Amino acid sequence: MGTGQAAHDAAASTTLRRFAAVGLVGYGLLHLAVAWLALQLAWRETGTTGTGGNQGPGRETTADPSGALSVLAGSPSGTVALWVLVAGLAGLALWQAAEVLRHHRSVPPPGRARWSALARMVRTVATAAVYGYLAVLAARATVTGGQQRDEEQSAVRGVLGWPGGQLLVVAVAVVVAGVGVHLAQKGVRAAFGDELDLAPFSPRLRRLIQVLCQAGFVTKGVALLLVGGVVGWAAATVDPEQANGLDGALRTIADAPYGRWLLSAIAAGTALFSVYCFARARHPVG
Repeated sequence: MGTGQAAHDAAASTTLRRFAAVGLVGYGLLHLAVAWLALQLAWRETGTTGTGGNQGPGRETTADPSGALSVLAGSPSGTVALWVLVAGLAGLALWQAAEVLRHHRSVPPPGRARWSALARMVRTVATAAVYGYLAVLAARATVTGGQQRDEEQSAVRGVLGWPGGQLLVVAVAVVVAGVGVHLAQKGVRAAFGDELDLAPFSPRLRRLIQVLCQAGFVTKGVALLLVGGVVGWAAATVDPEQANGLDGALRTIADAPYGRWLLSAIAAGTALFSVYCFARARHPVG
């Protein structure tokens, strides 16, 4: 059996697709949790020390996936839920990796179609990497029961200290910003129709789900664009303290004039992205 056939069988595996569905549900719940943390950040009172949990005195829960996982870890049955999430996200990562292997032998001959197919494969690899990274974060949250914000900042400082590390971090920031632009465009064009099977729904409900998914994609794209900008600026100015990822970008927005209203809109859009996650988990194409 060749690699292509093995990858095809893996991608079509009912077991793997069920794990992927669990991962999509968990991914949607993570977006809801991040949206809730962002909303709390937007409307916090000056001097408030945050959402606490088991973060210790003076520690705030960060408004990003790491913070959301930390909140989940501190909840009743949090450990069980996190391990289920780890399995689901790992299944998602394997499913996306299998999709890449399945399609790599059917790349069109040189031309515009070939570049389009290669770009799609690169996006799929990036998606698999994101799911894998979140699975690792969830596993670490299960073990540590807390955030890794300080460790993430230390990692950024360490990379900036490498020869060429500044350029590397800037390159990563540009990629993140590029993904944000892609997601925003995907939302505007509603280019996710081939990922959802909405035939069981009425025309009116299909239209509602599409609009909600569009808003979620656009808002998530804007958030990633902001993350890329913040991290890229931190690297360009060699200021690791500013490289706080999504949480740092959201706090920058919150401190701006009318920032709480803008942050509230971003929180609402982030929550709406979960509609896409739940819909794809329940009604995937194929």
